[in-house]
Amino acid sequence: MSITNDNLKNVLVEKGLNSHKIRITRFGLRNIDNIDTLLKKGDKNNYKKLLEIPLDKKTIMVGYNRSANQNHEAIINALQKIDSTVISRYIFIFPLTYGPTERISKISSILQCTQLNYLILPNLLSMIEFSKYTIATDIFIQLQNTDQFSATMTEHIYCGNSVITGAWLNYNILKDKGATYFEINSLDKLSNELEHTLSSCTLSSEQQKINHKAVFELCHWNVSIHSWKNLYCYND
Repeated sequence: MSITNDNLKNVLVEKGLNSHKIRITRFGLRNIDNIDTLLKKGDKNNYKKLLEIPLDKKTIMVGYNRSANQNHEAIINALQKIDSTVISRYIFIFPLTYGPTERISKISSILQCTQLNYLILPNLLSMIEFSKYTIATDIFIQLQNTDQFSATMTEHIYCGNSVITGAWLNYNILKDKGATYFEINSLDKLSNELEHTLSSCTLSSEQQKINHKAVFELCHWNVSIHSWKNLYCYND
């Protein structure tokens, strides 16, 4: 049996499956190569200029699709409760590029009633085009209800961006590799936690290097391919 993480393996073993019949295999992220290519051509500010994002504001990306699972409404509501002088320092990008179409108008209507500086991406983008926005981001907010392993979040970590995610989402595999990201404990107290985390989620250049290395070792196909070779060459 092939699975993606140790947590699921532990659950399966508890249910009686033979641990020797379970293999951890992960698909590589082919978009990492796209990001590497883009980073050779320019840095974060270059892509902010290209995408016409103000250089005098920190860029925060909220979620990565239109799904209600992304908790856009709860996040926007929490952001509105943060002091306006603080929140005005940021521009918020909402990628609504795929998912239920009706969510575009719903989220747009909510945002129009706020004081947030925001940009909505309503149309499907190529991996290269979306990666430009990833590189141009300073902070990524990823507070889904459930998730197995977010490729988008991982790409933000690879780019050196600060990531704010839910403590209820198990990304221990990244922690085990030494990656640094920031956790929100509960959606119920989101505004207080988010304000505190936004003010303290800066990564040092050393932390960014460690994050970059951690994602490479977990997700680059040059590394991931070996677990797949071992799976199909395994005999018991």
